[in-house]
Amino acid sequence: MDKNFTLEILNLLKNNVLKNRLKIGKELTEMLIDEIDKLIETANEISEEISKNSPNNSSLYDLRLIYNKLSTLYEDIDKLLGEIECILSLSNKDIKNWKLWKNLGDKAYLWKAYYEALFCYNKALELNQNTELLCKKGYALLKLYKRDLAIKYFEKASEKDRNNYKALFGLGKSYYLMSDNKNSIKYFEKVLELNPNDVEALEYLGELYYEEDCEKAINYFKKALELKPDDIDLILKVAFTYFKLKKYKHALKYFEKALKLNPNVFELEQIYESMGRIYIYLGEDEKAIECFEKLKEINLYHYEIYEIIALTYEEVGNIEKAKEFYKKLV
Repeated sequence: MDKNFTLEILNLLKNNVLKNRLKIGKELTEMLIDEIDKLIETANEISEEISKNSPNNSSLYDLRLIYNKLSTLYEDIDKLLGEIECILSLSNKDIKNWKLWKNLGDKAYLWKAYYEALFCYNKALELNQNTELLCKKGYALLKLYKRDLAIKYFEKASEKDRNNYKALFGLGKSYYLMSDNKNSIKYFEKVLELNPNDVEALEYLGELYYEEDCEKAINYFKKALELKPDDIDLILKVAFTYFKLKKYKHALKYFEKALKLNPNVFELEQIYESMGRIYIYLGEDEKAIECFEKLKEINLYHYEIYEIIALTYEEVGNIEKAKEFYKKLV
């Protein structure tokens, strides 16, 4: 990594944004400068890591981590360069039709060019402060992790139309991402008042209630599952919620249902480990071992599996069995 060259590019980029701040707009300028500063900080951190590590004194794992960070850094710089070039090109256009700016913003959003999308939505909002544009800007801000700012625009849209579905959903999602469960629940429940069959809102509410009220969580997950019966992710959410409630036979039913839907390797690991533990809780040791054997076929690090089995036997008070598997672990 040529640290000086990388930092020079980033500082040139920063100066270009500051030089054109009147065209870009104060809000977007601040966001772009903040992003560039983060990239400068990352470049310095990577440079330090490279200087501390070399093929002679570092593991391949350490070097791979550095390489991954480096690749991401250059991808982010290229993406930001491209977006700023497009923004400056658009800033020279004198378009007085808000719909054209909205359409340009929508195209940028689809291409995941969220800064460019924001610029276009800002231009459209200068011409028309309608709820659709306020919501679109809110969702673009969410993609850039600007949750507080997104809330501001969703609230503006909601003030104009208290039953605006997109604004209410945006508020629910913003608060969800900020771990403000109380407000998130409030807005997702308002979404369901408008549309009781909104699968996403049902799923979010299931996740929000999962830690504190599993009975409510499972009701929301099952309502969502009625609308998407073959959604393996939802099936597993129902299974794990039943598992947490210690309703083991109900949990098994949903884990078995998930197995019929060609789960991926990660899901298979979760399913067989959970089923194995359930069978131990139910006192069906042979079935438990069958599940753990299948897990061993997927996960070659079998010593981890022995630890899981031993710990589960400890949980049910079968110390002799626990010792047996701890010995295998050793």
